[in-house]
Amino acid sequence: MAQGKDKRRRTDAQKAQSRQGWIAAGAQRRRVKIWTAAATAATAAGCPLNTALHVTWGALHVGERLPGHCLGLPAVERERRLWSALQLVAARAGVPWLAARGPEYDRRRGLHLHIAMHLPDAAAMRDALAAVERVTGAPAEWADMAGRTVHGHGRRHHGVVALSSCHGWLLHRHVAGPGGSAVTLAAYAAKGDGSARVDGQHRLSNALSSLARQAEMPRRDDMAVTERARGPSARVGVPKTDTRPHGCPAASYGA
Repeated sequence: MAQGKDKRRRTDAQKAQSRQGWIAAGAQRRRVKIWTAAATAATAAGCPLNTALHVTWGALHVGERLPGHCLGLPAVERERRLWSALQLVAARAGVPWLAARGPEYDRRRGLHLHIAMHLPDAAAMRDALAAVERVTGAPAEWADMAGRTVHGHGRRHHGVVALSSCHGWLLHRHVAGPGGSAVTLAAYAAKGDGSARVDGQHRLSNALSSLARQAEMPRRDDMAVTERARGPSARVGVPKTDTRPHGCPAASYGA
């Protein structure tokens, strides 16, 4: 006997949920595109996003807690406290604050945060470590500026310089491996998961946003010159704009 058509209709709530998912997915695609372009500009300027901090908020409530931590605050305020503390680290190191932060949610880890940033040397890394301990209230289980390989959450992290005793945060130099670069690090931080349960704020630092815009301007100028050019010699003498921000060395960081 032939089956009739399924006449079930989606509720208004289901339609709204789908619409919200489409909007979130579109925002995620745009964010990944913008952030990877910004990371490319930072690398070209000699200040690659070479450091990553991953924080799992739920895990920080377990184990020893140092006084003055931010764990009792809302998610957005926790992010701001950590962001500001690391921004001061960059200022003390004499480099611009080139960074991106992205909150994410999954069923295994709950709400967690990724920060990709530029730190110039091992001294700045030690300063960042102290700032992370102070803001999160979770002391490091160990610290090794040479970097170690750590397995966790189904991934292998290279160049890890510190791990909290409760495994609530992990700080590492971003070591380029198979498919690894500052661009992939930025894309990882930007991806989010499109879930309405993600609290927090995706953000690029002002300096990184400005650097990306500056890098885009000479590219557009070169395209205009190419369109007007009638031969290879027409491009001789076209000035090359230095987009490197003040205080950013040409050499990349290595601990």
